[in-house]
Amino acid sequence: MDAPRYVKTMDGLAFADGASDPLVELVAVRQVPGEPRRRWFASLDIDLIVWCDADGAPIGFELCYDKRKGERALSCRPQNGDWHMAVDDGEARAGDRHKGTPILVADGRFPVERVRRSLARARGDLPDAIAAFVEAGIRRFEAKRSAREPLQHVGPVEAE
Repeated sequence: MDAPRYVKTMDGLAFADGASDPLVELVAVRQVPGEPRRRWFASLDIDLIVWCDADGAPIGFELCYDKRKGERALSCRPQNGDWHMAVDDGEARAGDRHKGTPILVADGRFPVERVRRSLARARGDLPDAIAAFVEAGIRRFEAKRSAREPLQHVGPVEAE
């Protein structure tokens, strides 16, 4: 029998070789009727939602990072273009009685190299085809973005 890939720790999961916080695929992901099938990979600091076509090939993704400290999201979906946004977590503010719904709001520069390193360290259950697709989306976003575009929207993805 093979050694376990992950071990349980006080903070979640860790790779059996000592690296921490691997991405693990969630199995009970809610599917939205009329939308492509979603796969969801999660760790303490990263969520990666991947939309797949009927054959299971990735066609879009949303990469959420820094979940514990100022969460941000890079979204690369053909129908919406590529966006980099911050997540307003909806926490109650002075005078508010209830927590609001988290929403995406305008954000600054995408820390591409730091996010690449975090994603590589957390690789976990991420299949090679999805990892390559996400890396290609990050490269495309970096190539297209402009420092003067505060919303970091780079337009619809063209078919390749």
